[in-house]
Amino acid sequence: DPAPLSYLKHSDPFTLDINLEVTIKPDGGADHSVCKTNFKHLYWTLKQQLAHHTVNGCNVRPGDLMGSGTVSGPEEGAYGSMLELSWRGAKTVAVGGQTRKFLQDGDEQALNLGHMPLKAMFLHASITEFIAVFGTPYSVTGRIG
Repeated sequence: DPAPLSYLKHSDPFTLDINLEVTIKPDGGADHSVCKTNFKHLYWTLKQQLAHHTVNGCNVRPGDLMGSGTVSGPEEGAYGSMLELSWRGAKTVAVGGQTRKFLQDGDEQALNLGHMPLKAMFLHASITEFIAVFGTPYSVTGRIG
């Protein structure tokens, strides 16, 4: 792996320890866990992502959201995308009594976040679950817990 550029280096080991689980529920099937990983496996820390985002003058204001991208762990059961889980469609993935190489219309995918210390996150509430149903309009929901 390449070493970070000097402006992206920081000495503290700061990272967020948030457990993540992805489940897929095929249309007419049952929920099946396909990925368990942790936010601490990100290649770039949030500090590095923020520095990279703002180094050329891009503003960040209170309330802006930062996306981390795919969160994948080091082993096969911790891969964070269907593309990684299926090895670009070369392998099948078991989901609720069925198999998939890619998501299909009607499949429901949920991202469940472990609870995190709210004071550390400077939040008043935490979103603990996101659900997306593929192939339908208005398909993303969230649960605050």
